Amino acid sequence: MDQDQFDKSEKKMKRGQKLVISGFIVAVVGIVFYCIVSFVGSAKQEWTPFLFSHAHPILLTSLAIIGLGTLLWIIGSVMYLTGAMEKGPDEE
Repeated sequence: MDQDQFDKSEKKMKRGQKLVISGFIVAVVGIVFYCIVSFVGSAKQEWTPFLFSHAHPILLTSLAIIGLGTLLWIIGSVMYLTGAMEKGPDEE
């Protein structure tokens, strides 16, 4: 393997690591917002109709943030693994 391809694999792995970490952070922020919005609601309120028919925009936004964080995490994981496979087993 030449040095140029090795450097590309290293960069891909580093980018993947950053995406995994940022995806984790984004998902945790979304979970925190989701919990805050959920605790604001009444304790006697039924959640199934509230969540899907009369959902508050902040609640839907927090679910979208969780989904975005998960998507970033998955993309980062795949990017890291493809970079590791391209790098090969012999190089450390």
